[in-house]
Amino acid sequence: MPLSGAFAGGLGTLAIVCALLWLTAASLSAAESRPPAEEPPAIGLLDKAPKFALVIGIDAYAKGWPKKQNAVRDAKLVGGEFLRHGYKVAVLENPDAQRLSRALKQFLLIDGDNAEARMFLWFSGHTHTIGGTTYLVPADAPLPRRLSEFKEKAIPLDEYADLLRRAPAAQVYTVIDAPIAAIEFDARHSGEREGAPHLPVRQFLSSAAVGQAERDDGTFRKLFLRALAGINRADSNLDKILTADEMGAYMTTRYAAMTKNRQTPLYGRLPGSEFAGGDYAFRVSSTHRLDFLAAAQGRDRRDEVHEIEKVLWSAIQDSEDPRKFESFLKIYPDGN
Repeated sequence: MPLSGAFAGGLGTLAIVCALLWLTAASLSAAESRPPAEEPPAIGLLDKAPKFALVIGIDAYAKGWPKKQNAVRDAKLVGGEFLRHGYKVAVLENPDAQRLSRALKQFLLIDGDNAEARMFLWFSGHTHTIGGTTYLVPADAPLPRRLSEFKEKAIPLDEYADLLRRAPAAQVYTVIDAPIAAIEFDARHSGEREGAPHLPVRQFLSSAAVGQAERDDGTFRKLFLRALAGINRADSNLDKILTADEMGAYMTTRYAAMTKNRQTPLYGRLPGSEFAGGDYAFRVSSTHRLDFLAAAQGRDRRDEVHEIEKVLWSAIQDSEDPRKFESFLKIYPDGN
């Protein structure tokens, strides 16, 4: 996206261009002052593997479920970010039961019919848990008081887990912006890297646990995308590779704090020795950060433009060069 379009009507073209150029120089200077991070073995396979993303958002519930306001928007914004990460993205808006079931099978069994493929799935919508089994709720599912019809329409996560086991792809990362039951997967993994980024794995992240209220304000999506872009430092060992375990540990701690423990994310792996050795991973780079900030500026200037100042500040806050602080104050005279 051209800078002139991304920042139109923002802080002023000259100031922004100067800021970005200055950030680049500051980042290069900082990089020269410390040894390069060690790249994990076989990480180059991340760039070569085919990558696919399916993002699902359901606002328009038709049979008694509260309608949502931001699920479709969140899915589209996630899809946009994954496009910038080189994924082939499919967006599914307000699917009924038939479309949702068909899309999941198409994505996991046909689109991902490649032993090297890396797959990512995002779901924003209602979930419901009965007897320890969590269901993804499509747009045409009734409330669970009509239990037989509900079970006919909704997608149980154990059925989805079976699709994951059958999927030919090497890696699948599923993020559900809704509560789910911990029994669906092995949630005992810590935030430390336990697997290799190129080995088979099936990983999960949810925005909440069963019994917790759903949020529909975009907060979980925003935090996830900022971590993915490197704005918020979820990469715990600073090797410029963000793994799903690191993302899970970060989201669990940060989102729980943001919501005062009203929502406590869950993360982990699908049980099975065949999936124990991998860890889904993303590259984190300054290019991703700047692309994200440029896109955010176009989306919602009031909420996102302050992130530019934060990134610039993080690049120079430990510097001993007073000229960098003088340059910062010229661009942001009211900066803190």
